[in-house]
Amino acid sequence: MHRRGAKYRAGSVIVALVAVLTLLLPGSALAASNKTRITVFLHGFNGRNCTQDWRELMLDMRDSGFTGPFYVVKFLSNDAQCDLGGISNASNVSLFDYGAHSGPYGHSGTNHDNNTDIRHLSWHFAHWLRSSIPDDPPVDVIAHSMGGLIVRYALGKQSGDWPALNVEDAVTLGTPHAGVNFASWTQTVQGDQMEPGSFFIGWLAQNAPNPQGNNGTQWTVIGSSGDVVVPRVTATNMQAAERVRYGLLPWPITHGGYMHEDGIRGASRWTGTQYESTDTFGPMRMIRVAAQSDSW
Repeated sequence: MHRRGAKYRAGSVIVALVAVLTLLLPGSALAASNKTRITVFLHGFNGRNCTQDWRELMLDMRDSGFTGPFYVVKFLSNDAQCDLGGISNASNVSLFDYGAHSGPYGHSGTNHDNNTDIRHLSWHFAHWLRSSIPDDPPVDVIAHSMGGLIVRYALGKQSGDWPALNVEDAVTLGTPHAGVNFASWTQTVQGDQMEPGSFFIGWLAQNAPNPQGNNGTQWTVIGSSGDVVVPRVTATNMQAAERVRYGLLPWPITHGGYMHEDGIRGASRWTGTQYESTDTFGPMRMIRVAAQSDSW
């Protein structure tokens, strides 16, 4: 009887542990881990301070055992190079030499700024991803704000002159998937394109609600109640399996804060039919979980 009781208690502990992990981890993130894939980082509309945007997250991922190559993408002409000192196997890359500037939605000259069509930046991104990474391995993409629209559009094309892409995981942080009001006040082409009623946002909703790479893509879209630039409703307005909306506690996550916040916090997670409130990982750990899993 004593031995049977001990086995029962041990079994109960295991069941309880699994229950806790299921609560904390998105979807079925107990799946096999893969920390050796290439990871690509894409900034947003104002993301020209690459070091501020990505350095902390990249160091965090290295400390957590991610060993695959890191590529930090430069797509605007005045983008600064990232300080990658102390981060092994990491590179700054520029998109300007991949895909002709006269290609879709192109322009004269070779410069890119906030008046360069987002679709044209996607064109360069797609051709860089296809051309510069040998043997077409699966890659993960982590994108902030407008950067998420760049990768979404690239995955929504993939025909004709647009190359097929092998994106395994795509994580977007504060991306205006359904557009954002008053973006046009920036008086730029990209701002106009990010308005909710724009042709570009309408095209994404109609043609790329959950675009897939050539071997399937697992999307994780993240928003925050503390993001006053891109509301969490539009940041998660995509038919992604994993949608996370962070609340205000223990403190708000701002638009630039997704890459700097960790720890357990309140959130609403998509269950497939509705959002349910829960306590879950902060965005830094959520990114790691999304990027390390072969399937959720």
